[in-house]
Amino acid sequence: MDVEIRKAIRSRRTIGVYRIKWWNLNEENKTKLCERIKTEGKWRLEGDSNRIWEVMAGCTWRSAREVLGVSRGGSGRMEGAWWWSEEVKGKVKAEQEKYKALIGSRTKEEKEVNRVQYRIVKKKAKKAVAVAKGNDYEKLYQRLNSKEGESEVFKLARARERRTRDLSSMRCIKDEDGMVLVDDSQS
Repeated sequence: MDVEIRKAIRSRRTIGVYRIKWWNLNEENKTKLCERIKTEGKWRLEGDSNRIWEVMAGCTWRSAREVLGVSRGGSGRMEGAWWWSEEVKGKVKAEQEKYKALIGSRTKEEKEVNRVQYRIVKKKAKKAVAVAKGNDYEKLYQRLNSKEGESEVFKLARARERRTRDLSSMRCIKDEDGMVLVDDSQS
């Protein structure tokens, strides 16, 4: 019996190639970028058209790079949650330290004191995470309701669909002769 499992083939970006984060181009960044291009550009329309284009494109590229930011590519996996902030990071770090102290406790009294402190810090960290998530989800929903957010809706839908794909499912089963088995009774 031959089992064939096919995996969706995705094209990979080359790692280390710098790309301008054009997805950060919102109204505020758009005005910043326009002002920078107007002030920094050498807009002389004399000479060779190719040279004029190179100068204008170079100015635009530098300005866009500084205003919008640069991405180096990579795997696309996030190294943490997108809602993660410095405040949340500090509270979770404090919780981890209290947990280590609890685990390292030697006596019963010391363990009880560390357990109480750990529970207090754990509640604070849990609340900070919930507040940060709630605030960032609210911002996300506001962004999705805007005109610019329409494309993000489709990105989220594609990402959700990719996560639910079952890569371990079998496409077909073949017999010894290489014929695809159709009925369950044939296998």
